Amino acid sequence: MRAGFALGFALLFSHGSAEAFRVEFSPKGEEKNVQQARAVFSEAMVPFGDAREKTPFTVSCGAKGAPGKGMWEDARTWIFEFEKVLAAGERCSFKAVPGFKAKGGSDWEGTKDFFLSTGAPVVVRSNPYNGSESVEESQAFLLYLDGEPDAASLEKSVYFLVEGIPERIPAKLVAAGLKEQILKANRDYQEERAVREGKPPTPSVVVQPARPLPANRKVQLVWGKGLRSSSGVISSRDQFLAFKVRPPFSVAVNCTRENADAPCLPIGTLSLNFSESIAKADAAKIRLSQGGKSQTAKLGDSEFVSSVNFEPPFLPNAEYTLELPPSVKDDAGRPLGNANKFPLKLKMTGYPPLAKFAAPFGVIEAKDAVLPVTLRNVEASVPGYRLVGNSVNVDDRDPVALLDWIRRVKTRHDSYQDYSGDQMIDRRGDSLLKSAKGEGWALPKPLGKEPFEVVGIPLKGKGLHVVELESMILGKSLLGKPKSMFVASAALVTDLGVHFKWGKANSLVFVTSLETAKPVGGASVRIVDCAGAELWKGKTGGDGVALVEGLPEVNKGKYCEGLNSDLTVLARKGDDFSLTSSGWDNGIEPWRYQVNFSPAADENIAHTVFDRTLLRAGQTVHMKHYLRTGFLRGFKEGKEFPKFAVLQHASGQRVVFPVAFANGVAETEWKIPEAAKLGTYEVYLTSKQVDAKKAKGSHAANLSADSESEEEGMSFYDKGDYRVGDFRVEEFRLPVMTGALQWAKGLAVASKELSADLTVRFLNGGGASNLPVNFRARVEDSPGVSFPAFEGFSFANGGVTLGRQANTSPSSETEIKVPSLKLDAGGNARVIVKDLPSRKLPFRLELEAEYRDPNGAIQTVSRAVRVVPADVLVGVKTDGWLSRQEQVKFQVATVGPDGEPRKNEKVKVSWVESKSFSHRKRLVGGFYAYENYTELKALGLACEGSTDAKGLLYCEGKAPASGNLILLAEVAGKVAGASPSVASGNIWVSGQEDSWFPAENHDRVDILAERPSYEPGEKMRLQIRMPYREATALITVEREGILEHYVQDVSAKDPVLEVPVKEGYAPNVFISALLLRGRVGEPRATALVDLAKPSYKLGIAAVKIGWKEHELKVSVETDRDELKVREKARVKVKVTRADGGRAPEKGEVLLVAVDEALLELRKNDSWELLSAMMGERPLRVATSTMQSQIVGKRHYGLKALPSGGGGGVSSARELFDTLLFWKAVLPLDKNGEATAEIPMNDSLSSFRIVAIATEGASRFG
Repeated sequence: MRAGFALGFALLFSHGSAEAFRVEFSPKGEEKNVQQARAVFSEAMVPFGDAREKTPFTVSCGAKGAPGKGMWEDARTWIFEFEKVLAAGERCSFKAVPGFKAKGGSDWEGTKDFFLSTGAPVVVRSNPYNGSESVEESQAFLLYLDGEPDAASLEKSVYFLVEGIPERIPAKLVAAGLKEQILKANRDYQEERAVREGKPPTPSVVVQPARPLPANRKVQLVWGKGLRSSSGVISSRDQFLAFKVRPPFSVAVNCTRENADAPCLPIGTLSLNFSESIAKADAAKIRLSQGGKSQTAKLGDSEFVSSVNFEPPFLPNAEYTLELPPSVKDDAGRPLGNANKFPLKLKMTGYPPLAKFAAPFGVIEAKDAVLPVTLRNVEASVPGYRLVGNSVNVDDRDPVALLDWIRRVKTRHDSYQDYSGDQMIDRRGDSLLKSAKGEGWALPKPLGKEPFEVVGIPLKGKGLHVVELESMILGKSLLGKPKSMFVASAALVTDLGVHFKWGKANSLVFVTSLETAKPVGGASVRIVDCAGAELWKGKTGGDGVALVEGLPEVNKGKYCEGLNSDLTVLARKGDDFSLTSSGWDNGIEPWRYQVNFSPAADENIAHTVFDRTLLRAGQTVHMKHYLRTGFLRGFKEGKEFPKFAVLQHASGQRVVFPVAFANGVAETEWKIPEAAKLGTYEVYLTSKQVDAKKAKGSHAANLSADSESEEEGMSFYDKGDYRVGDFRVEEFRLPVMTGALQWAKGLAVASKELSADLTVRFLNGGGASNLPVNFRARVEDSPGVSFPAFEGFSFANGGVTLGRQANTSPSSETEIKVPSLKLDAGGNARVIVKDLPSRKLPFRLELEAEYRDPNGAIQTVSRAVRVVPADVLVGVKTDGWLSRQEQVKFQVATVGPDGEPRKNEKVKVSWVESKSFSHRKRLVGGFYAYENYTELKALGLACEGSTDAKGLLYCEGKAPASGNLILLAEVAGKVAGASPSVASGNIWVSGQEDSWFPAENHDRVDILAERPSYEPGEKMRLQIRMPYREATALITVEREGILEHYVQDVSAKDPVLEVPVKEGYAPNVFISALLLRGRVGEPRATALVDLAKPSYKLGIAAVKIGWKEHELKVSVETDRDELKVREKARVKVKVTRADGGRAPEKGEVLLVAVDEALLELRKNDSWELLSAMMGERPLRVATSTMQSQIVGKRHYGLKALPSGGGGGVSSARELFDTLLFWKAVLPLDKNGEATAEIPMNDSLSSFRIVAIATEGASRFG
């Protein structure tokens, strides 16, 4: 599609007489965005397809001539393509060439000369934007145009129309210097880049009204007719831009009230909201006084503020005076329009009535069961109702009624207003229990009506208690009428703790005692959906555990609003019963642990092996598809397989083939049409219904460069769809030589020079002797090094410079000159890169060698190396990006350049405060210029010490300030000339003033594995960093479900777990530890924080497991290393098991031979079948616990880790390849061996023979 706008049409003409022809021309007259003119003649004018024939028109566009090119589109249609879209003010003429005749000799009839104009400039966008309702009284309007206007005509043709004012207000141009300031302050990214590149700016003008506009009025800016372009084209119509002037400068005082007519509550914030910003110095003079004492508001660091807040509490029933400085003005200098309201008297009311339970549902420990309720300013004796579970059979024997009561109380608490048809009805005045068989009683308020106090409601007997309080005072205050209001809560009195792990393959229920945290064996367990239907029942074993199978997948059950869960687990032991919900996971959600949690992930693993991944049109691509199902302990062959293989080009065009899987494999091949589009083809396996005609592969013939896709809207990202690889179709020449570049050191420390070895050889053997080679070297800052064993750490990412720093990003690339040279007789050379820079940060040195291949093409090979500033690298890992000021946790690690831990390294960590500022400078006409910078300030020592045997140092303490803080770690190296290694980590510390963004607590603990990976038969050693002296631990090995579970006591003296690694754990597992602590002190019958209550923590660690049990070792031998063209190579393949087991008897091998030239330009990663099948599997087990519902439970918190990163370097190459042999199935004999003969072709080259082996469903090599 052409850029800009091309107006054109074709008409059908009846053939005229031989003596005359006619023409239809477009566009003509005035038109915007023109890039093409078109003339359609009534008969053939030139031979068909000859675009170079005579031109019918002479084109002229003023002094610029004709900026474009004319051509014949067909025998009757001539087009003129302008070089770019014509700007406003352009006039072009198309005059017939004298003597021009049609192909048949006929002459011209009718109009011969045509004209077009793009009209005078118009406004294409503005700042303020068209429709803005906050323009200033003396606003300057920045108008972007589609062409250059005539300045003299602007002030005559541009004016303002104001609501309520009959006459026009003239517009005036601002001075050139001010215009440049306004343009600079309003440039976007693209405009800034255009300025840097020296491109002409978009035409613009800045106009202002000749006198100030009245406040709060509608305004129209009129870009009037009669305005001329710089070339003299005159506008023929008006253009209107609508605005509204801002209202007068004012301030509104807001406070929290019980209703609109009531005085302010003493427990709410008192705020002043200004309609425009005022200076911080003026805001600091605002006073709130009472009884001779005054206070000022706490202000931030900004030099201008638009709101001022006074925080509670205030004295109840007191009168306050709010005073403003008499000279307060906004940033435009306007005085306050409602200043006459100040000083302002504000009356505070008494504390509002309150009757509040800790939660809509809570668990109360059976011993001395008391339900706390907070009361204030309600009746001295509060009437109420309570429903004791057993008295009306609301217990676990009737799960429908049990869940219904919990749902009714929770939904009443969560949403106190119900929608009934089109009317919203407040249900807080309706009782839940008056219609039920409940027990009525009066709750005494010992301290009288007014005082704020916590009262305990005794709960007799175990079971579910539904309690409701009634208060007329509360209803009158909150409902606004003399009517009782009801407040309800449900409490489960029990000593049983129920914990649930819900997985895909299986699940687990763990029952413990709340008081002692010890397992409860022999407990009856039932699992029901949220409607009460039973899904499973059984009993716990002696360890308190019941393994469960047959449940729906995680988050795939029936979800019930109000309960906020899918499943409920009920447990009973004697006269005691308890429950937990699958939704009770606050504080222990999987995302807090930075593990790959994906309960809905597809369990199937699919992969395709290609003979080649780079082909020419006309060649045949061979594919072998593999599909396995990952299950709890390994792999199995799937039951449902994809039905189609889809080869989709990047344009959306696709080829579809049916596939028939047998034993988990299928084959596909496609002969690429000669006219096929070049580019990447992605391969998908799917069971989506596809047109039967295409399913036969007949669409392949139509997949050409000119064909259109008929199913372009299809996607292949649903469950059951698998992207299994891709290949490219390109035009290329095969190289004759191959090169390899290798650095002498894999990772350099503070080096001034580095050497690399280059080898270039012919693919058919022999070195490229005396070959001239050019070199290029580039240094690029690469702060931050990562190592797999230290996930989440930022190593050597650099320090900071204290003081004021501008927000800029200087270029970090440096070119280094490397002399050219010739290779020796063996095709080898050593090149030395000298004069490397001295930097405090790691940098990446990339060396590129360039030589000419005998096929005429320029080939390149490149290699990069990282240069680090020290022999010891320090890294920082914060415990999430957000923390509370009272307790900040972080870790420091020291490693060598190879990533190995370095122990006993002295590390010093400092606090640095980072504050960002944006100062604005007011320009004339309502615009601002901004200066942005960051100020860094040292705040002292955060941590100091030596790293342990794992190279780690754990730090914890109080932050010296809140806001954005930097942890700056430093360790000195031991290499002469090396700089100290410095790393930094950012964390946001939330202080008490950050009520808008609290850093709350969580129930996560860290589990640290001694090693990042283990082999089957070994024992994992893991340390739990728990806050308890002693705890009962449920330790589980998880993935698709529960592989193993252990219950044991854990002590803070030796918090180390040992977990055996068994077969079936590969490629990875997740170790989970649910820590339970019983009550450790006397219970308190209050709603205050109860630190002695039963508590829990959960830790999850991801551990990699070795692949030996799934790995096949494959060796390939040929009878000879060198053969002549068209001879046959005898190939022997030997397959053994990596774990030393017996030889594969029922395995098979895919054998392929490919020209080495292919792999020089595009590696075939599809051959890595084992790696593809052994990719990391996600966690599919979710944990929930009823202990999260114990009354007095504190808040939960947000935890996250900064993502690590890093990347590799690949060589840039020219594309090429060729196939020698493909055998998709080659059976192995009883010794695990197979043989084949591979015929050579006519190429003088080297070939790589690759064997890809499988055995059963779970072994690959």
